[in-house]
Amino acid sequence: MTPQDIVSWLQAKGYKGKLDEGVGRSSIESADSGVPFHIFFGRYEIESDDLDAFDDLTFLAGGEIEGNPNLAALNQRNATDKYIRTYFEDDTIWFEMDVPFNSSELTPSMFERLFDTWIDWFPDAIKNSAE
Repeated sequence: MTPQDIVSWLQAKGYKGKLDEGVGRSSIESADSGVPFHIFFGRYEIESDDLDAFDDLTFLAGGEIEGNPNLAALNQRNATDKYIRTYFEDDTIWFEMDVPFNSSELTPSMFERLFDTWIDWFPDAIKNSAE
């Protein structure tokens, strides 16, 4: 899949999908239930100028929480969720999910399963992160 394929997939499922190929890592901006998230494309081993090629994906979402972070819940989440990391920085809680598939390995059905994992997880996690 290419980044544009992923944008098209998101839009076909009713999600916003905006590709940003600016300076640094290319990314897609989207949202679920009013909570924005990004999908970043890693280009660590790519030696060509092919912007459709990537080495991996990172889903990233962050949001401010009201009150103090529930550090016990964050630590428990990090201990049990193998592929999704949670951390707190300033007044923002961050969630990351790394996907170790490159552009030639990632199929639409694989992306759908990964996306479903992400969407089922992060919006509620943001809401349940404060004490």
